[in-house]
Amino acid sequence: GLRERPVALVAVAYLYFQGRSRWKQSIAKGLEAVRRSLPHASLQVFCGRVPKPLPAVARWIFGVPRDSPLDLVDAAAVTAWAQEWVKTVPRV
Repeated sequence: GLRERPVALVAVAYLYFQGRSRWKQSIAKGLEAVRRSLPHASLQVFCGRVPKPLPAVARWIFGVPRDSPLDLVDAAAVTAWAQEWVKTVPRV
């Protein structure tokens, strides 16, 4: 099963990086719940993007500043992480 295999848990979450701390904590709590079932898994959270500006009420609820960029994705960071993670996987 997955408990014995190399596993990477990857999450993409705009609010993890732009929202109020309670949203980051909620996302982290969910990820840790999954990770408990896979204790040897590598866990990584990357920035995400939203397709258009959030409505004012959503910005207020989530704590996203009005001038926040829509796209926080760092493709170079994703690629670098993936290249390093692959090095940790035993060859079969």
